[in-house]
Amino acid sequence: MPEEFLVADTVEAFRTELINTGIINAKTNQLTKDAAEIIYHEFTNSSLQQYQEAIKEKFIENMKAKGSKRIEIKNGDEEPVENGYHSFVTEKEFQKLLAELRERINKRTIYHVNIDKEEFIKQSIEEINKHLTNKFIYRQYEIATGCIDFKKSNELQIHDPAKFTINLGIEEIENNKSDFEIINYLMHQTFLPRKALIRIYSALENKILLQKQEILDEVIKILQNKLNEFQAKNIEYEVLEGVVFEEKNIFAVDEIEQWMLNESAKKAYKTKEEYRKALQISV
Repeated sequence: MPEEFLVADTVEAFRTELINTGIINAKTNQLTKDAAEIIYHEFTNSSLQQYQEAIKEKFIENMKAKGSKRIEIKNGDEEPVENGYHSFVTEKEFQKLLAELRERINKRTIYHVNIDKEEFIKQSIEEINKHLTNKFIYRQYEIATGCIDFKKSNELQIHDPAKFTINLGIEEIENNKSDFEIINYLMHQTFLPRKALIRIYSALENKILLQKQEILDEVIKILQNKLNEFQAKNIEYEVLEGVVFEEKNIFAVDEIEQWMLNESAKKAYKTKEEYRKALQISV
């Protein structure tokens, strides 16, 4: 762009273009989306239009230079892969992709989870004991006294409250639940075998705390998380030979209603013809 065009009016015109396309925030001038999206915007300012391709290229280049903190590590022994614009696949290629996709997703599978029972019990005991270490129910109350006033309807305010704390010490926990009831509750909430839960419960060092419902629920959460962790590490899938989904249920065509088309039209715009012929929908 010639130097004589680099004046305040031109700069403000370019800023307006960036705001109109939603690339920068009007108040902070900070990026609100990927700077590369400017290539899909046609400048409306006549002074910028004749140089818009060069302006867009330099803008993207400068934004990448300022904002990128990623360090690219390249293997000098391998040929670099150049990324660029791609066209849609041909009908023949599409049918090939569709056939491969159909082959992969029409089969039914079952999964097996092989958990090391002894390791699961061991880790569960260690984690629960660690959680219950030095845990106790401490009763403490804060009392405030002062003048009260109603600012608005149903709104109470205390003026200059004098606060003091009453400590009642550690709460004595009563044995209201039997071991059987606790284990039964754990089994119902975690779906773990009773024998495994009996071994875990028997090895707990401070099991009296499980008489309190909130702590019992914390222990249940620990067991559930530990079970999910072991399941994720030891899951295996097996294809059921001869059992498949019906193709009509996999590639069913959705019914299109007019309101869907109207909504899509608001979010769709054409990409530049020299890159590809398509409709790109902003989701």
